[in-house]
Amino acid sequence: MTRFYAVLALTAAVALAPVCAQAQNTVAPTNATYTLGTTNDVLLVLAPEDGTFSSLTSSGTPSTLTNITHYTVSSTTNFLIKASYLNAQTGATVNLTFVMTNGANPTAAITIAAGNATVSPTTGNHTLGTTNTLAVTVTPNGRSFTKISGPSGDLTGGGTNYTVNGNTYTILASYLNAQAVTNVPLTFVMNGGTSPTTTVSVAAGTASVSPTNATHTLGTTNTLTVALTANGRSFAAIKLGATSLTTNDYANSGNDYTINAAYLNARSVGTNVLTFDVSGGTDPAVAVVVSAGNATVAPPTANHTLGTTNTLPITLTANGRSVTNIHDGTASLTTNNYSVASGVYTIKAAYLNAQEAGPVNLTFQMNGGNNPTTAVTVAAGDATVTPATAGFTLGTTNTIAITLTPNGNAFTNLHDGTASLVETNDYTVSGNVYTIKTAYLDAQTPGTNTLTFQMDGGTDPETAVAIAAGNATVLPASGTFLMGSTNTLTFTVTENGRDFQNINDGTTNLTLATHYTIDNVNEFTILPAYLNAQALGPRPLTFVMDGGISPTGTATIVAGDATVLQSSISRDLLSTNNATFSLTLNGRTLSGVKNGVTTLQTPAHYTVSGGTNVTILA
Repeated sequence: MTRFYAVLALTAAVALAPVCAQAQNTVAPTNATYTLGTTNDVLLVLAPEDGTFSSLTSSGTPSTLTNITHYTVSSTTNFLIKASYLNAQTGATVNLTFVMTNGANPTAAITIAAGNATVSPTTGNHTLGTTNTLAVTVTPNGRSFTKISGPSGDLTGGGTNYTVNGNTYTILASYLNAQAVTNVPLTFVMNGGTSPTTTVSVAAGTASVSPTNATHTLGTTNTLTVALTANGRSFAAIKLGATSLTTNDYANSGNDYTINAAYLNARSVGTNVLTFDVSGGTDPAVAVVVSAGNATVAPPTANHTLGTTNTLPITLTANGRSVTNIHDGTASLTTNNYSVASGVYTIKAAYLNAQEAGPVNLTFQMNGGNNPTTAVTVAAGDATVTPATAGFTLGTTNTIAITLTPNGNAFTNLHDGTASLVETNDYTVSGNVYTIKTAYLDAQTPGTNTLTFQMDGGTDPETAVAIAAGNATVLPASGTFLMGSTNTLTFTVTENGRDFQNINDGTTNLTLATHYTIDNVNEFTILPAYLNAQALGPRPLTFVMDGGISPTGTATIVAGDATVLQSSISRDLLSTNNATFSLTLNGRTLSGVKNGVTTLQTPAHYTVSGGTNVTILA
């Protein structure tokens, strides 16, 4: 130690005493540098020349350092300032003062340099679909936070993608759930140094749908939009039970799957569970409660023209209801009036044609909800007749029955092209059946006789009656002629469309005017000259016609009274002359000659010549 001597001036005497110079306490180095974030401790060596170490103070925090906690001492003079203490400093420089028991208090200035920021944890895990967040603590090490950068861009703070509390950055579940199944690096960008990264391993979670419960009323146009949160799973299909919906049943836009109303309306009443089939995990489902709605019919309006063969198909969409009855406002339709196939009710033409012109409301009565109606406008059509053609043979007793279907029109008259027929005289009516009488038909000539049913609207239907010639008839069938009389026989011939040719008696054609005359067209009078010339018995007279069977009238010739041309002959009793009488036998046979009661004998008393000449012998 160097000693210094000082001269002390005393009043009594002057004495010389030795004086020593004061030693300086030092520390080395007096300047050091520490980079934040490192683990290197800083060694400061104290040289206590004039005292002993008491404490260590700091311009940083805390102001007084604690042994073991903030530093350690070895060999009395080696002070190792801990990195943990230095990393906690925020100032640019930390001045450390070694407080001594004596002498100067040496100082060391440690310059705090910014290092590389760090994060904790550096790795994390997240399962998609959970509500878990990820808290990352940033140790800036003198750096300033700028932003967090992710794979698809920078994250937004303020509670959008993350929140900040001091140096803790909490990544929100909403951001994490929006990531793909992969490793997601989140880089905490600082204003210098290396920007630390936390890598989040994102795992597929359990897919979910929203809503999980829904309702649908059959017959409505409502669709059902279901949002699928796949949470890393791959969508495969939507299923109802084991049956997959087709792309015609739903539309997809992003994560939204819209189930079509048509598909929903085809479901049964009750709970229909639609399962979203995904690539793993639990398949989420939405339970759709389907309720019965109001039944509908198509078409709601229709037309029918009476007399046509058109049917009316009505499609009933029951929407969960059941049909109990179809009613037209007056009566219930029976299964004879319609047929059913796959929800289509086909109203038969026979039923429609039985209605009157005007509105007919067909109401489908259901077991619940409303009762839908198809309003049918029934229009008058063209009347029809059956048969459209008919035949009649003149001379028969047949009638012709014609059924008129008016199809909404009213009958006004029946006409044959020449004159109107008269009811009761020419025809009778029963319901819609018009019966043409035989008398009228027999009065027509061969050919086509068109009967027109005149209506108050539409066309007038016609029945074309083919009038055919029949067999001529003769009345009476037989007549009796008394031979020798001047009587005639009259036969009336009904020609029934035939033309008279002649009269034949089996041997000879009779001659008009000589043998017969014709009066009033069809009255044939056989003259006595012809009749008296015939033999006794039946004489068939055939009235020969131009066709058909020629009728026969029989003239039965019966014997009349024989006559003598000379009723008396005068003669002299003595005369030798014979007396001859000429007889007209008129069908009789001469059996004898009497004189009073005396029978004459032949040939003694008379002779017969020529059968009719009797000679009385003289």
